[in-house]
Amino acid sequence: MDADLAAAPATDGPDFWAACEERAVVRLTLADGQVLTGSYTSRVGLHFLHRTGRDLPLIGEITGPYGPGNVRAVEVVRTRAQVLDDV
Repeated sequence: MDADLAAAPATDGPDFWAACEERAVVRLTLADGQVLTGSYTSRVGLHFLHRTGRDLPLIGEITGPYGPGNVRAVEVVRTRAQVLDDV
């Protein structure tokens, strides 16, 4: 098991994730000021982003897990319904 995954908290303090649905596009502002945008996914209480773009591998990359210690804000850019309307 990945050391970061094993060390990640099972529950979050601030409920940043309440408005997030699987596959919604979200913008995370990390504690260090970095801003990441990607498709939200959650597994066993841990939060991840699937990111794609020119500077990433063809299939994209999964980043995370993210928790209250490294996330300052979460903004829903597009809901899951909006994403599915484009398919």
